[in-house]
Amino acid sequence: MDNNNAKKINKAYQAFSIRDKEITDLLPDIIAEVDKDRKYVWMNLAGFEFFGDDAIGQEASSYFEGEQDTYKKVDPLFEGQEGIYYVESWQRRKDGQKRLLAWWCRPLKNENGLITGALSTAHDITENHKIEKRLRDSEAQLYNALVLAHLGPWEYDAVNDLFTFNDTFYKLFRTSAKEVGGYTISSAEYSKRFVHPDDAPIVGKEVQNALETKDPNFTRTLEHRIIYAGGEIGHIAVRFFIVKDDQGRTIRTYGINQDITEQKNRELELLNIKDELQKKVNELTGFNKVMVGRELKMIELKNRIKELEENGRS
Repeated sequence: MDNNNAKKINKAYQAFSIRDKEITDLLPDIIAEVDKDRKYVWMNLAGFEFFGDDAIGQEASSYFEGEQDTYKKVDPLFEGQEGIYYVESWQRRKDGQKRLLAWWCRPLKNENGLITGALSTAHDITENHKIEKRLRDSEAQLYNALVLAHLGPWEYDAVNDLFTFNDTFYKLFRTSAKEVGGYTISSAEYSKRFVHPDDAPIVGKEVQNALETKDPNFTRTLEHRIIYAGGEIGHIAVRFFIVKDDQGRTIRTYGINQDITEQKNRELELLNIKDELQKKVNELTGFNKVMVGRELKMIELKNRIKELEENGRS
């Protein structure tokens, strides 16, 4: 190779390196290279903006926040195993803020196939993590609220005749998706498992009304008896509304069930108490009538005796 060709190749390589750097510096995600000792040897502009200008030569763990098993998760990479490794790690930004980074890492090898380090990209997912946490917290609060209120939401696909339930719904019936066999079951299976046989016609009629109604704002509230998973009888209040398609067909219903067994039992107990009190009132009334009758007879008898005595003296 003559000097001219060597100069051309060197110039082209430098130009490529400049373009490569410009491209990586435009990327919003961190790109970084570490050696076998896990010290940073190169990073793009996003990396310097996150870790600071003195990041080169620093070990990656020096930016870790709190105890974590990040190294353990990527150990196979440095032991020669191929593949891309994903790990999430809380790290300290140059302004001192604690941020959650999602890393994708792959091994780097020399011409002899020996591991020289790793090349990684990282994306700041802190805000996503906060949103997911708020969502999980909200879901937990909703779940607890539904359980405390004895509520179980559901939806019904009228086209495919499938109910879709969730854990709070199954909890209402003292069972679980695992015991039932999943979160979707047919209307016939639902009725067989959970609806009291004497009330099945009532439920069936309401379903039929929902399917046949012309009113797109159709809603309904009803109460009926249920069968808990253990065989005991309970009571629920059902509230639901429908969704129609462009042709006016009911294609879906959404509803919520509330276990009102305790309320029904209290009502029954109050009715029993009321019946017992009414019996006592009736008994006292009868007794009072007897006593009043006796009193009247005594008065009548006394008056008769008095008349007889007066007539005898005359």
